[in-house]
Amino acid sequence: MNITMTTSKLTFLGENGPGPSYATLQAKPKKTQELSINIPANSTTPSLAVVSVCIPGDRFSQDYINLSHNNKRHYCQRYNATCILPTEQVSENSKTKKHKKWDKLYHIEKTLRTTNVEWVLWMDCDTAFTNFDIHWYLHLEKHLNRSKLMVASEDQGGINLGVFLVPNTVEARSFISNLYDLRHIIEAKKLFHKDQSALKTVLTQQPQLKSKIEIVDQKLLNTYLDNNAGKLWSPSDFIVHQVFCLDFVACSSNFTKLVKNITPPSSTGLKQIKS
Repeated sequence: MNITMTTSKLTFLGENGPGPSYATLQAKPKKTQELSINIPANSTTPSLAVVSVCIPGDRFSQDYINLSHNNKRHYCQRYNATCILPTEQVSENSKTKKHKKWDKLYHIEKTLRTTNVEWVLWMDCDTAFTNFDIHWYLHLEKHLNRSKLMVASEDQGGINLGVFLVPNTVEARSFISNLYDLRHIIEAKKLFHKDQSALKTVLTQQPQLKSKIEIVDQKLLNTYLDNNAGKLWSPSDFIVHQVFCLDFVACSSNFTKLVKNITPPSSTGLKQIKS
């Protein structure tokens, strides 16, 4: 499996202690950039992993993937976060011909289980950071309650899982694992949204869990490009999301042009790692 990962000062753990999981390398922030953030004295910023799966195919070209991953890699470098960026479908799903969307839940659960980061930020391949002056923790601090299962936003169709945060707790990991285990049932029913269908299934069966999901305004986390089913992106927003669009070619072109324009040049020293 091809995985790009950048990290700093993190210990990677297997289920029973230190052991190989994702490969790591050191990422050095660009010296020419200064962070316009003000973290209060005596405060500790939680550790973060940004996870994003981009698998080549009809939906994503290699150029699209490169732009998406370079964008996320740059943010990770700037804020001392871990980036986990797989580019191949996991074997247990490819062998059983499961949809590629299930890799989202697989890699989130694996990151929660095998790293000591305190939060995981999931971002679909068709999302990108658009304001590099926003520090994720200062931006969302009042919503980062570790007793919750996830922090997400809603559009006209309900909770959107294109961008969301998960705390690294036993309860949250079990929740993600349960969603992933529903893939066989969701696939058998031929439901379209896969991971979001799994979430709706769980919340229908266990409605009390809805109170365990922290819902934030879309403008904080997940604004849309070329789709008014949710709040539309503006240049000062944190993250942009190219959700479903009828004119796929035009929308993809708009997204890649935007990401190319807003992402600073890639730093050297990063390479593709096979794991």
